[in-house]
Amino acid sequence: MTDLLEISPEKLQLLKQVTPFDTWIASANEMCLRYLSCAEEIHLDDGEWACHEGDDPALFLLIEGELRVMKTVGESQMQLAVHRPGAFFGEIPLTLGTQFFAGGLASGSALVFRLSEAAFWSLFASCPAIARDISKTMATRLQNMESLSQTREKLVSLGTLAAGLAHELNNPAAAAKRAVSQLRDTMRESENYAIELHGMGLDIQRCTSLMLLRDGAYRSAEAATNATLSPMQRADLEDEVADWLESQGMRDGFQLAPIFVTANLDVTWLKSVATQVEARAVVPVLHWIGASLRSNGLASEIERASDSISALVTSVKAYSHLDEAAQSQIDVHEGLESTLLMLKYKLRGIEIERDFDHNLPSICAHGNELNQVWTNLIDNAADVLKSGDDAHKGAKLCLRTRREGHCVAVEICDNGPGIPQEIMTRIFEPFFTTKKVGSGTGLGLDIAYRIVVGRHGGNLTCDTGPDGTCFTVTLPFDK
Repeated sequence: MTDLLEISPEKLQLLKQVTPFDTWIASANEMCLRYLSCAEEIHLDDGEWACHEGDDPALFLLIEGELRVMKTVGESQMQLAVHRPGAFFGEIPLTLGTQFFAGGLASGSALVFRLSEAAFWSLFASCPAIARDISKTMATRLQNMESLSQTREKLVSLGTLAAGLAHELNNPAAAAKRAVSQLRDTMRESENYAIELHGMGLDIQRCTSLMLLRDGAYRSAEAATNATLSPMQRADLEDEVADWLESQGMRDGFQLAPIFVTANLDVTWLKSVATQVEARAVVPVLHWIGASLRSNGLASEIERASDSISALVTSVKAYSHLDEAAQSQIDVHEGLESTLLMLKYKLRGIEIERDFDHNLPSICAHGNELNQVWTNLIDNAADVLKSGDDAHKGAKLCLRTRREGHCVAVEICDNGPGIPQEIMTRIFEPFFTTKKVGSGTGLGLDIAYRIVVGRHGGNLTCDTGPDGTCFTVTLPFDK
């Protein structure tokens, strides 16, 4: 093949005008010059692509102009770097055996030389000085790229968790806001009826009796079990109470009836109240008790909403392991549960099965890093089990923990279609992804593997088939 390659003085002259390609030419033997001469000369106009994300690998040498390295993120393009004359790129996908994970876009007119994969490896093998220069640059770029990609992966995870947290916080926050607004009006209403009763000249004994009636209504509401009533039974009780209230001259009895029924207060109780107060005070007393019950119920709603928000905050704190040392004794179940809560919105429609061995001892680990592992694995499973926002019929995610020798084993399994066998050997490679362009960084499993194996001395394996995929994380009890 090399006999067929001719040395091109024109191309070599262009390379000599640019550093470091001039040193390449100076140190190259005849074979190297032949391989450099076989490069394809490509002239680019402003906005033209030298290569696209997903293209087969090749080595590009930038002779003139400027190229921007662009990565698709969602619906937009993110600039990763800018190359100027003397730069070369493409050595990383060539070395990793992957496609381009970013594209090269001309900013103004540009001239590049393109060496095919075969020509690159021939050049690399024949020219030690050039190979050394390429390797040195590649090592620096990989280090920078790893740092950038890890940061981006964390930001992607943070965005996923933030979206889920915002979704979960919105419901209790909206409920609390609605209850506070209604409570303000109800408290004013209760005060108005209290003033009306005071104007009737009730003595201290009567007032004390009314407070006892109200407190009894509170206790009945707290112990109420009528939530088991069927809709028909509840409607009949409300009609019965409303009819009695209206018979006492209460025109809005239909509005108070649901409140009394919810508090498990029936017509018999209402009649007992009527026998304990003057006839003229029956309606305002029942209005006052009804308003008090409504205020009490709204306060309970606010309390429940606050408890939900507090639980979410506690889970976020547990997930991030705030206020803890970098490495501490942790219970893997707490991390798994926190992660499930953080991803709750994304797991809607998916059946979650837990098979935990709660007798497992704690392990010494970086809790926030392990939660990153759980997040990546569970998030990937959710993507497999859903199409858009809708879960597949029968979608199921199973989490298991068990002892395996001196290790704790955590299994995260889905009943999706499985991973094709032809790519199984590559799933832990950096930048390898089967997701569409812009949807994945290809670093989730790579980061998970390095956290489990490199940081904790454990292991991460995958077993897949037509009935689903199972990732198993093993972590030693004593690292």
